[in-house]
Amino acid sequence: MIQTYQGRRTIPEYAAYLSRIGRLALLFRIGLVQGGDWEAPAYLAKNSWFRGYVVFLTNR
Repeated sequence: MIQTYQGRRTIPEYAAYLSRIGRLALLFRIGLVQGGDWEAPAYLAKNSWFRGYVVFLTNR
């Protein structure tokens, strides 16, 4: 799983971070945090290694 968050916040510049993942030849899911900033990159849905999302819930 590839995390796009740290603690309860989305990592700044996560899009640049994710753009490099496409080079890896292994199955992966994207870990999101509840209420975090997220906009799915268009290339992600086309990546044959991508297996979906995991949303981590926060206890507010």
